[in-house]
Amino acid sequence: MHIAVIGSTGSTGVALIPQALEKSHHLHLLARDPNKIPSSIRSHANVTVVKGDVNSAEEIKRIVHASEITIIVVGAYENKPTTVHQDAVRSVLKAFETKTGPKRVINDNSMQQESKTPMDSEEDFTLFHFGNA
Repeated sequence: MHIAVIGSTGSTGVALIPQALEKSHHLHLLARDPNKIPSSIRSHANVTVVKGDVNSAEEIKRIVHASEITIIVVGAYENKPTTVHQDAVRSVLKAFETKTGPKRVINDNSMQQESKTPMDSEEDFTLFHFGNA
């Protein structure tokens, strides 16, 4: 399976990637700083690394369009509210607008969101599967 991973240098991404490679999946990794991905992973035959940012739907499109499923595991290391996760989801949805084939997302979110109240808008959601199966 071809899997896009957004948040590949964080603790969840670092744990996820070796497990996916052990199962012979092909990974398309988005990273602001690809050098933070261990060279043994960057050079793996089943890995493609794209330098990019979660705010860029165009950069995310490059890995999402090559994948059957997208896994969002972005996080923040500072203990303060942030919209980085929401930004990643927005960018993936934007990339999905022109994607053909399956549009599947696993959205792992255990961080604070900058929001007036929980679930205060349609943009505060978690998607597991939608679109064409």
